[in-house]
Amino acid sequence: MKINVENFMGCEKADVEVAKVTYICGLNHQGKTSFINAVSAALTGTPVILGLRKTDLGMLVRTGTAAAKVKIENEDSAVAITYPKAEMQTTGSNPPSVSKIAAGVDSIVDFSAKERSEYIRNITGCAPTKDDLKAFLKERYIENEKIADKVWEKIDQDGFDASLERAKDTGRALKQQWSIVTGETYGSQKAETWQPAGWTSDLIDTSEESQQANITGLQAELEDLISRQAIDSDLLNRLKSEVSAEIVDNLKQSCDVADKNLSSLRNNLLELGQKIDRLPNFEADEKQICPHCGGNLCITHGRIVEYNGLSDEGKEKIKAQREELKKEYEQQHIKIENAEKDYQNAFTEYQIAAEKLKQLNELQAKSGGNVTERDIDIKREELRKANEGLTAFKAAKEAKRLADNIKENQVIIDALDMSGIRKNSMIKGLGKFNTTLEIICTFAGWGKVSVDNDLTILMNDRPYVLLSESEKMRCNVTLQLAIADYNGDSTVIIDGAELLDKNGKNGLLKFLSSQNKFNAIIGLMLPSADKAPKSIEHGIKSYWVENGIFREV
Repeated sequence: MKINVENFMGCEKADVEVAKVTYICGLNHQGKTSFINAVSAALTGTPVILGLRKTDLGMLVRTGTAAAKVKIENEDSAVAITYPKAEMQTTGSNPPSVSKIAAGVDSIVDFSAKERSEYIRNITGCAPTKDDLKAFLKERYIENEKIADKVWEKIDQDGFDASLERAKDTGRALKQQWSIVTGETYGSQKAETWQPAGWTSDLIDTSEESQQANITGLQAELEDLISRQAIDSDLLNRLKSEVSAEIVDNLKQSCDVADKNLSSLRNNLLELGQKIDRLPNFEADEKQICPHCGGNLCITHGRIVEYNGLSDEGKEKIKAQREELKKEYEQQHIKIENAEKDYQNAFTEYQIAAEKLKQLNELQAKSGGNVTERDIDIKREELRKANEGLTAFKAAKEAKRLADNIKENQVIIDALDMSGIRKNSMIKGLGKFNTTLEIICTFAGWGKVSVDNDLTILMNDRPYVLLSESEKMRCNVTLQLAIADYNGDSTVIIDGAELLDKNGKNGLLKFLSSQNKFNAIIGLMLPSADKAPKSIEHGIKSYWVENGIFREV
């Protein structure tokens, strides 16, 4: 990899060919850090550096010149930046690039514990999975995989932190609903034993449907009692005075007598008609001549008989009988008409009385005869208690549902929290990461650098904040090299290596020389060029910087 930097801050001219280990050496304020800043900007793809605004990037151009440029080339690709416009160009399919940590721009030492955890999990490939979430929920008795699928969908969509906040919002909303239902502030122990007013032990083994059916029955019974009590007593008393079973029986007997009398009169009328029909008919047209023998014939009582004729005296007698019978027949008709009226009146009177008796009996049966206001009050109280029980049952059921949802949601919160599945994954990742750190420290021959489960950075089990500047430098370099290894970075940039003592410098060089994963550019303050490390056969180059001019030594 070749690097060309011109007129960038304190670096006037640098043409550097990167070896396995490339030292940038010189006294202070000669341009070493300017060169390293320029290379870091190009390799990380961040032309705006050092906290400057884009409008202030002219300060990066060497005083007295119009523009600065940085260009880094590998075999077939390149990346370049020109200042002050901070224009960046790349050519080829694989322009040189590294992570900000490999370039020394960022350090996980400056990360928050949360950021450090996420970063280590990601680079070690130990990010939590859906299976981790399912296992966590199952350990806490949530075996419905659809819940895990739904939660994981939100994690994929919004990330862990947003999903965690959403779960917390859900928990707060559920607790507020529980408080509305119960009228009390939510508490996990309280929710386990809470019972509403009106709750009784017999509600435990019942159902909402059976209680509703009981209430419906009690309501009907109450309405029946009220109806029975509200019968019109005047009507009842009037009917009692007007009718009785005995009166109806007497009227029935009178009706039967009238019916028999009518039947008897009708039979008498029929007999009179028959008597009239049996009398001989001696009118002139009653004699007929037989067409066969010429004899005299007549029809008597419907039969053809020989006509013998009657004497005049006989005829008169028969006529008198006929007249008498007709007169009696007409009188009988009148009697029948009167008898029919008598029967109809008797029958109507009987029907009216029978209907009144029926009404009386129904009213007496409906009244029950002994419904009191106390009976109604007792039934009202039964209905009130039943309604109160149903209300209590519904409240207890809803409170339990909400409490169960709160518990389930809390498990989800615990799973998404930093102490949940992310911590489990982080511990796995830390195991891998610490193994890599240990390998680097062993090669370098300096104290053991590690990250504990609380994300504290340690050297020989001492927290980073308590380390000397030299120890902090070794920590930073160890972490940087490990992360570059995981990221697959092609180059690492280390500035300020003069903080390392002789053993530290030798340990760093030993490790860098022993590995074949990345090249290293190291900024090192030295008093003179002849002190610069160099060993071409071991892949070590050094450049001496003086007044911004670079030369290989």
